[in-house]
Amino acid sequence: RRQRQMCIRDSFWSEHFIFCEENDFDPIQQLCRLLYSENETTKAVACYDLGQFARYHPFGRLVLEKKGAKEKIITLMETSKNPEVREQALVAVQKILISDWQRIGKGSQSSLIH
Repeated sequence: RRQRQMCIRDSFWSEHFIFCEENDFDPIQQLCRLLYSENETTKAVACYDLGQFARYHPFGRLVLEKKGAKEKIITLMETSKNPEVREQALVAVQKILISDWQRIGKGSQSSLIH
């Protein structure tokens, strides 16, 4: 069931990431606030969604840095006692750090070597 939910969310982000720019990235700011929630599931979902934003929006990585989300997600990755939060934070950090998803998506190692 979890895989199906992630696929639905993945297609959502690939199609709708641009709407996060509304009101000076207010939807992203709301997700950033959820990183401070007392609910562990909420934190895990916020990490996942922010990672997807970083993956699909051309300037998502920079927006997350400016909003302080990158630092908070790294902190959750290092200090959360909840395994789901740590896992989603780790994946989000990977998405924030990778700059060329197009090349990785193609799976062409030869273009990475040359």
